[in-house]
Amino acid sequence: MSEEPAGAPVYRPVAELFTRPVSALWATTYNVDLALVNEFLLPRLGQPPLNLTVLADHRTLGRTLARIPADRTDTLAAVNRRWLLRGARGHGPSFHPKSYLAVTSARATLMVGSGNLSLRGLDEGREVFTAFRSGTPGGDRAIALWRNWMRQLVRDLDDPVVSERFGDLERRLPSPVAVPADPAAPRLAHDLDVPLLDQLADAVGDTAVDELVVAAPFHDPGATALATLVQRFAPRRTVVYVAATTSVDGPALRRAVAGTDARFRMLDPDRFTHAKLVGVVQGDRGWLLSGSANVSRAGLLTPARDRGNVELGVLASLPADVLRGCFVPPGVAVAECDPDLVDALTADPDDEDASSRPVRLVRAEALDDGRVVVVSDPRPEQSWSLVDRIGTYSLGTGADGRVVTGEPVASRLVRLADREGSPISDAVVVDDPVALAAQLCDGGDAGRRSAPLELTDGDLDSDLGQALLQLHRELVMDAAELADGPTVGGVPDGSGAPGDDDFWDRLLREQLAADPRASRYPGLAGPGRHPGELDDLLEKLRLRLRPELGPRHRSGSDERPDGDPSPELGVRWSPRARLRIRARNVLRRWVSAVADPRLAWVDPAAPEGNFTVLANVLGQLRLAAAERPYAVELTAHDVDELWWSLLATFCGTGRRDGYLDRFARAEADARVGGLDRQVRETAAWMCWLGVRPGAGWRTRVVRHQAALASAVERNLPQLTENAARHAATARGDDPIPAPTPAGMTDGLLRAATFIDDDLWCEVMADQLGLAELRFVRMRDPSRIRTELHVHGLDDPLQDPRVPRLLLAADRYRGRAGVVLRAAPASGGRRNEGLAPGGDWRLAHEPEHPIGYSASRSHDMVDSLVGLDSGRLERMSEAGQSLATIFDAFG
Repeated sequence: MSEEPAGAPVYRPVAELFTRPVSALWATTYNVDLALVNEFLLPRLGQPPLNLTVLADHRTLGRTLARIPADRTDTLAAVNRRWLLRGARGHGPSFHPKSYLAVTSARATLMVGSGNLSLRGLDEGREVFTAFRSGTPGGDRAIALWRNWMRQLVRDLDDPVVSERFGDLERRLPSPVAVPADPAAPRLAHDLDVPLLDQLADAVGDTAVDELVVAAPFHDPGATALATLVQRFAPRRTVVYVAATTSVDGPALRRAVAGTDARFRMLDPDRFTHAKLVGVVQGDRGWLLSGSANVSRAGLLTPARDRGNVELGVLASLPADVLRGCFVPPGVAVAECDPDLVDALTADPDDEDASSRPVRLVRAEALDDGRVVVVSDPRPEQSWSLVDRIGTYSLGTGADGRVVTGEPVASRLVRLADREGSPISDAVVVDDPVALAAQLCDGGDAGRRSAPLELTDGDLDSDLGQALLQLHRELVMDAAELADGPTVGGVPDGSGAPGDDDFWDRLLREQLAADPRASRYPGLAGPGRHPGELDDLLEKLRLRLRPELGPRHRSGSDERPDGDPSPELGVRWSPRARLRIRARNVLRRWVSAVADPRLAWVDPAAPEGNFTVLANVLGQLRLAAAERPYAVELTAHDVDELWWSLLATFCGTGRRDGYLDRFARAEADARVGGLDRQVRETAAWMCWLGVRPGAGWRTRVVRHQAALASAVERNLPQLTENAARHAATARGDDPIPAPTPAGMTDGLLRAATFIDDDLWCEVMADQLGLAELRFVRMRDPSRIRTELHVHGLDDPLQDPRVPRLLLAADRYRGRAGVVLRAAPASGGRRNEGLAPGGDWRLAHEPEHPIGYSASRSHDMVDSLVGLDSGRLERMSEAGQSLATIFDAFG
């Protein structure tokens, strides 16, 4: 084993390219990690003007989009709104170049190498990049060549949106400096017309070659490209770097270099290495080809216009020891490779054509009315349709001659289908042309896009939209907007590596520390809270959410505002109805984010600050919903649901699942005591509304009791005359008497301590999908005093619902233990046609082994270990069954 000489300098593409001064960044890549761009790189680039455009291989992009689950298409909110993503194809198998051009007002930086637009490609992988900077002879020449190369690609794409953004990019590029060219500087090379191998051979010339050095993660299955390299340069020695993951037929690889002094080497530690390098050494000098091309026919031997890959490389003349050092990452050793390992290498199957479709969906563009214009190659036929995960939309020709859907399209991930409904194109993300254009502008409408991604421009014209926009701009409502790790639509893309968590934490802390919104928190919450600053913000929100009201509408009245028809079947949803859905989604996300530990990186009191403003917003919306229900987009039911979710997130539900559960009791009490009086009053009357007396009281109490009990125990609700007045207003036309502080106190305490066995059983049976649950009196209570008959559960040791049921029963009955027993149903429509669940019996007492008997004729068998609440919680969360703690059943 030996240490190789030091090679080229180390670049950090994320730190060097993705910074706030950048106004344009264009990337070409084989694959793209959408979450990396949306959730980390895009926020690092800051606000408009910003021309972020990514061209990715169309087949790989199609596979990426196809992996996004139907319930996670919201992760595409920024795509083709705040930045442009296009699938690109050449005349050959793959669009494969990896390049990044970042432009600021002072200079342009171009990086060309092997790394894709993913976490591994930019930060964690073993990649090689070359950096070119404007204002230098080599940099200006490389950027000019890249610009001409991109101009040809844009022309071939024939996409007016891409063309417009490329024109914007060219206007932002700095003028080159008129200085003599440096013939020794690295130079850019593309393969549109001339293969990269020919360009390398021209640079090397006819001088005898001493050594050929090659490294690539993928070769032709039969190593034919490597054999061509050996034949072309006739080296005395060949050095081939391989890894256990190298894709090639091992024996063919050995045959390709058999006529030379062949050496096979590995990096130590051995892991996937993505760098693609071909080095040719002549004495003490050499030529190095780096970039995107693997050692394959499509990558090195065939021009792109003749069915080769689209590739981009860099040719550099280097001292021999520096060239060899480029093959070895810093801190990595080199070892000679065992011949048996080389022979064991195999070629991965080529599945690139698996997702090829007969039609290329070039783009889909949303119109103001929700319909979508479709551009494809070939042009869409009348029998085709546009489909998303929700529905199918017929196509027709509009007055302007463009092909357009006949009705609004529900979601933004679409593809074309034939007459039978079979897919005939890969999926694309629908363009929002107004938002894309705004991103190129400085100020004006561009600033409006600094908004929650769920909201559209039309939403921001409403009072509710403006209130949410104000919160988004003044406070960090969701740290995950900047933070989530490298996934594709919530699906891990396999690019993670050890240390990924440290990478995200380090960069997120840096980003949150620089966020100007962080400076708002010291005045809103915590020891340094300034009441006047908080009051100003809350008053601005109140004026947005409850402007001067006209005549009050009675709750339940048939009267509706003009232009808001009753939502009968077949009537298109109104803009208010659409805003209701989107605003509710924004608030749900913000509510759940209150307990995100990363929020405290903004400011230690940020969670309390966000809880304060969210509670105030929900309180104002609840009052507005009672005063004039048709004047606000969110219903009273919407607001109540959001409030109880917020309360559970902040206070917890008795399962140590709330924000305050992270602290010792004294610290948690201090944080509650430090909250503004107004938010504690809001908590009081909002909680009282949820458990107010009257019809449905028992159902409401059981639904909300866990969060309410935690809030009462922590002394969060502050019962005052002001709280009672708000409660009286918010009750609307409910005929219950006007509340008083004393009556509200009694009501909250009664609800927090209420026990109702029948209702608890009904709710738990619904949650667990059981036919029936029923408490019965124990004949011999001994230590365990609770017996629960279960119908609809056949095998309690194998069924993962049992730990959840035991945990819920412990919490409900005070952790005194419970006996579960199979029992036939007591009757009722829900149990018709269901067979009894056997004759088993299971006894659970906290901290003791569980006893189980399969029937009355069987003896009790004890589990290997006892179960405390912590282990029950872990088993419930993991979906485990009790079989794991029984020797005979594990």
